Amino acid sequence: MKFEEIFEPAYFRHFFCNGPECPDTCCSGWDIVIDAATSQRYASCEDVRLKALFSKHLDFERKSTIPSQTYVKLEQQSCPFLTEERLCQIQQRLGEDALSLTCSTYPRFFNQINGVLERSLCISCFKAAQLILLKKEPMQFIRSKEPVTLRPQTFGAIRSSSEVMLKPYAYFATIREFVFELLQNRDYPLWQRLSLLSVFCSRLGQVQEQYYEEDIPYLLSYFRDRIQHDDFRQAMDVFETDLETQLQVLIALLNYRMQGDFIGERFQACMHAFMQGLGMKEYTVNSDVVEAYALVNQQYYLPFLKEHEYVLENYLVNSVFQKLFPLGPQENGIAESCEIYEEYILLALHYAMMQALLIGLAGFHKKSFNVTHVVDLIQAYEKTIGHNLSFRLQAIKFIKTLQMDTTGGMSVLVKV
Repeated sequence: MKFEEIFEPAYFRHFFCNGPECPDTCCSGWDIVIDAATSQRYASCEDVRLKALFSKHLDFERKSTIPSQTYVKLEQQSCPFLTEERLCQIQQRLGEDALSLTCSTYPRFFNQINGVLERSLCISCFKAAQLILLKKEPMQFIRSKEPVTLRPQTFGAIRSSSEVMLKPYAYFATIREFVFELLQNRDYPLWQRLSLLSVFCSRLGQVQEQYYEEDIPYLLSYFRDRIQHDDFRQAMDVFETDLETQLQVLIALLNYRMQGDFIGERFQACMHAFMQGLGMKEYTVNSDVVEAYALVNQQYYLPFLKEHEYVLENYLVNSVFQKLFPLGPQENGIAESCEIYEEYILLALHYAMMQALLIGLAGFHKKSFNVTHVVDLIQAYEKTIGHNLSFRLQAIKFIKTLQMDTTGGMSVLVKV
């Protein structure tokens, strides 16, 4: 697949894998998918050592929705093709071009918008997380004319000229540009930016297709003008902080995920510290836990957040870029399409869950709580929860069941 134009965050070209120095392993705990072409190559491999490993560790019989797709049989949730130094034997013996699509691209992530290649990095990679989250200046994006050739693969795609509209895809670029502006507007605390985004996404989702041409430009102009003149601030001041409800909802979601399939050691360690930090012994919220949550929030987390809110801002902006927020891709093949406000629920919910975990971690580390703990948590969270497709669907369903799928309901989750 050939592309002539690229759009990417400025950080992208600074990425390199630090291999054995990384505290995590890319494939640990995930299904490792081998695409059909690579699977055929491995099946006919003549390298004696690798041939034996392929025979033992590739599951050619596992059923898949994609013909000829193969899975790696993990050993204790780790790739069996890694050396003791955690280097890939396949790449060592056959070269980089012998890697599967999954192994050759991760943590790089690709979309295509009207023929333009968009590249970014997944925060579930520890090195990428450091590169993305720790820059204090607002995330910048670069557009360049540059020929790039990629192996055939499934992209998230948007084609504004497509006859299948359903959402205002023709205005995707201008809508996403506004979202970037809003999330990087540091005149507002981040929870207020998310509340404003909630109102915008709610209004956007209500626009009917026959009025796109008239209503979308008006909506963008209206919100820009109101935000510039601070017209929303007073309305947001009425939102109350409800830490008990917040904690009840987020603990229920965390408990649901912890009952699921593989939970990485790094995330388990974060959960252990979170519970210790709040004095929790089980996934239950009582008055003592709520009191500890409120105390730690005031004493350790909010002072930290005041100086380091850019870390969570960078997380949100990277998610918006990567997930083609708020419309989502027209063509995907990975996850089911969501409505516009459902996309917002997921974005805000991930933010809220990470924030709750960070408050618990602040209670555990107290005065020594720092950005390293934040990066560790966000990377482990993304790997365990952010990439989990079944959690995505259940989380939306849960929030709707609680009737919290409104700006007021979501503000309860994001405001501390």
